[in-house]
Amino acid sequence: MHHNSHTLHDAARQKGVKIVHSCGFDSIPSDLGVLLLSRHMKRAFQRQCARIDLLVNEAKGGFSGGSIQSVFAQEAASEDAIRACKDPYCLCPRPVRAWAWERSRDVPGRRAAPLPLTR
Repeated sequence: MHHNSHTLHDAARQKGVKIVHSCGFDSIPSDLGVLLLSRHMKRAFQRQCARIDLLVNEAKGGFSGGSIQSVFAQEAASEDAIRACKDPYCLCPRPVRAWAWERSRDVPGRRAAPLPLTR
């Protein structure tokens, strides 16, 4: 994503093309949910969210071909790509407030953990 964003962004913008990365189950509900909830909080209450958690109670299905390709791509990644993946701000166009990544946490009566392809 980092490589494509930096090498293809200008050409895509000139042609009116949108490049969509991470458009599977582990991305769309969480990313779109955060966007919509943040917008709602700002409009309805003039407040920003300090933290948003997504808890998936039940899911059906399996790994898609894209998810499997992502695993293979991670295995073949260059050192520069690996370094970029470890930087939570590598895709941000401007500095943003720091946040802490939590690997897992307790939820009353349940155990929560990141989705498989998240870091």
